[in-house]
Amino acid sequence: MARGIARLVNTGLKVLIITHRDLLLAGVNNLLRLTFAGEDMLAKLVFEEEDCLSHEDVSAYRFALNEIQGGSFVHEVEIRRNIDSPTDFVTVLFLVMTASALSLPPS
Repeated sequence: MARGIARLVNTGLKVLIITHRDLLLAGVNNLLRLTFAGEDMLAKLVFEEEDCLSHEDVSAYRFALNEIQGGSFVHEVEIRRNIDSPTDFVTVLFLVMTASALSLPPS
């Protein structure tokens, strides 16, 4: 599914996705990382340039409950370009996976 979404984004279409699915988030994260792969690596992995996602084309937001004031707040997730260090996006993926395992909403 992430590959199809990437192809839509790469045609210039604006796409909004609301999800708690860890597999979809992992797929988007992988396609962001593919941007740094060379043509040989893309071919080896059976991907094309249209399958890659540019960091400039992706935004991520985390919604959380504000138990003190009521309601909720929105936190923009930083998507870093450095593939050698963990990203907040991966942290959000971990939180979603942990919350899914515990049947709790992500905080």
